[in-house]
Amino acid sequence: MIPRVSSKLLNFRKLFSPSVWTARLVGAFRMKSRESGPGLIMVQIDALGFEQVTRALHDANLPFLGSLIGHEDYRLHHHYSGLPSTTPAVQGELHYGVKSAVPSFGFRDSGNGRLTSMLNPATARKVQARLSEEGDSLLRDGSSYSNVYSSEAVRSAFCFTKYGFRNLLKRLHPLEFAVVVTLNAAMFVRAAILVAIELILAVVDFARGLIQGRDILRELQFVPSRAALCVLLREMTTTAAMIDCIVGRKIIHLNYIGYDEQAHRRGPSSRFAHWTLRGIDDSIRRLWGVAHNTAPRDYDLWVFSDHGQEEVIPYERFYKKKLPEEIQRVVDQHLGSHRDPIQIASRSVQQQRAELLRSRESLDITGITAPDVMSLSGYGPIGHLYLHLNEDEEHKHDIASALVNEVGIPLVLYKKSTSQLWAQTSSGRYVLPDQVAQVLGANHPFLLEAARDIIPMVLHPDAGDFVLSGWAPDGQSITFPKENGAHGGPGWRETHGFAMLPSATQIDLANGYIRPLDLRNAAIQLLHGNNSQPAQKKGESQAPLRAMTYNLHSCLGFDGRWEPERHAQIIGQYQPDIIALQEVDVGRRRSGGHHQAQRIASVLDMDYHFHSCTTVEEEHYGIAVISRYPMRIVKAEALPRASKMEARGAMWVEIDRNGERIQVINTHLSLVPRERLLQAQTLMGGKWIGSAKATHTPVVLCGDFNMFPRSKVYQTVQQGLNDAGIRALRQGEIRTWLGVARLDYIFVSEGIEIDHAFTPRTFLTRKASDHTPLVVDMRTQQVSGKERRKWISGNGSRSHSAPLSH
Repeated sequence: MIPRVSSKLLNFRKLFSPSVWTARLVGAFRMKSRESGPGLIMVQIDALGFEQVTRALHDANLPFLGSLIGHEDYRLHHHYSGLPSTTPAVQGELHYGVKSAVPSFGFRDSGNGRLTSMLNPATARKVQARLSEEGDSLLRDGSSYSNVYSSEAVRSAFCFTKYGFRNLLKRLHPLEFAVVVTLNAAMFVRAAILVAIELILAVVDFARGLIQGRDILRELQFVPSRAALCVLLREMTTTAAMIDCIVGRKIIHLNYIGYDEQAHRRGPSSRFAHWTLRGIDDSIRRLWGVAHNTAPRDYDLWVFSDHGQEEVIPYERFYKKKLPEEIQRVVDQHLGSHRDPIQIASRSVQQQRAELLRSRESLDITGITAPDVMSLSGYGPIGHLYLHLNEDEEHKHDIASALVNEVGIPLVLYKKSTSQLWAQTSSGRYVLPDQVAQVLGANHPFLLEAARDIIPMVLHPDAGDFVLSGWAPDGQSITFPKENGAHGGPGWRETHGFAMLPSATQIDLANGYIRPLDLRNAAIQLLHGNNSQPAQKKGESQAPLRAMTYNLHSCLGFDGRWEPERHAQIIGQYQPDIIALQEVDVGRRRSGGHHQAQRIASVLDMDYHFHSCTTVEEEHYGIAVISRYPMRIVKAEALPRASKMEARGAMWVEIDRNGERIQVINTHLSLVPRERLLQAQTLMGGKWIGSAKATHTPVVLCGDFNMFPRSKVYQTVQQGLNDAGIRALRQGEIRTWLGVARLDYIFVSEGIEIDHAFTPRTFLTRKASDHTPLVVDMRTQQVSGKERRKWISGNGSRSHSAPLSH
């Protein structure tokens, strides 16, 4: 009843949703992608490192993200970016599964000799084309906004490879456009106010820059760019992502670059940078609301950063000398002064962004250079020096030593062999990866991973003869352009991002952190793979057995959708071994005539048995047990009735867990107190629990008991079994029905130890049914091989048939 009312209210609300009508007017509803099923929204907060996100959460600059951790069962994970620690490399690994897609943000293209950067659209398209040959795009059926790569997405805008929202609105009639503006007037007013505030802050920042003696023209160009990138771009990408949610786009990846822009300018821990996070947090909140209240799909929302940033000082300010002149001096000293001067490309990312806002052309930095012209590309704390040297190692050693000891570069890397590098620091020369601790510091949180990743970064075809790093493990880190925050190298802050994911996300956490490839694999698993795990192998029975009881409400959600696959998605996220289901429809017209237990078991790749408690012609309604282990039905019967309410029943299955027998009984008791007590007494009698205990094997009783703790029915069950949910009760009250009462239970026999018990209350579990699942991890005792053979030999004689059993 309650879900049906909620569904009608939700549909009524959609009639007045500006986002829904905007989607209709721009033609989104005419697209072919409005399917149901799982979906994924990947929100990237560019350059927000782990250290800074924890500070922002503590200071309440990310209040909505904090609420996800506090109320939606999200967890904060360490995210290692890989090398180089730049967005193009991270998104190459995330979108295509290719590590070290570029040697740094800026480099010399070995194919045409140009000094370029990934903010050059032609260069970005060229790299993307190469990536598409090496891997499959994660976003092929989705959208890409404000990223480096459009990644062959169905819809993309403001990516480095593609700018603007022209395709989004090109079909709009002028009248429709006016209606879109009217419907979203609040958003436009909001954006105008935020832009005004941002402009005021930018002017204040500009004045401070003048007082500190900085370049007037250089400071002035950042005033409009900050407003455009920190507010307008954020609002446009958020609106586009909302429309995609309403359409039901399978995967959406959008990148908020406002924090990165401010952090480059004023430093990653600056008040300006952290103030920008409030607007990003609110945008995520609005996107979450549309995704969970209006969208046809059941979306997971992941929030992560590609990398972090280091607090840095520009080389010129730190040493009071110019880097190009110092490098030119060293080169002339060791190679002779007869060569042409070194061509230089060293500009900050924020400076290039400001230039791109004024021009949509593909800007080359130096034009085509001859193959033998020496050049230097310096972006952030990573530089590439192209000198076209021969293989004379002593010559290289001398230049590397001079770059460190005379120029002041903290770390210089260059090729030793196809699998090893030389690393020159002020303390000596080392071989990587063998001596990585001496180079990156023994306390680097990603030491071994960085040791592996640094090799392909330095040996990349577009890398220089020498790779210069401004990161210093024990001193002041420097950057080559003029900026106060930088990233790209192997520093622990610049490689240390975060990922905020639902706790049920199936992702490899064996190392204590994740990397972009892990996020990619988890996304593929969520969108394309089933949610099952292989049954435990022989000898693994000491691992906890996870049981779940779940009232499906006939798979009718609060949004009015009848979707067994949604419940399979929920169940699969928590990877139970045994699932007891109640209120299961089979062949009923109201739920589309589906065999719900069969469909859920099929998605999970498990076995199932169904018992019909109520049968009307070809329509059935009852309970089911699903298991990843072999099982057989022992008994499936109706329970006693003492009213004219719907019939109730119970099902007893015996499960073979690699030689261990486990008795599992699933039931759904009456709403009428007197009848419920009679049914509980029957279950606890000799024909059910008594007989199950007589097998001298573990006994588990699951179900929706429609009773409250400390009631007479509860006390009746407790006399013979133990409440497994007590472990969860110690951590907080379990409320499995509408978040207000505990009606669902798992009871176990003596000798079963409970490791953990919980009720996952996420937006999806609250939307899918009026009940949330109860999950219990337990440890049972092994059985001998003799007992197992005895059980197998007697398997047929004790089996009872059940209606519609599989």
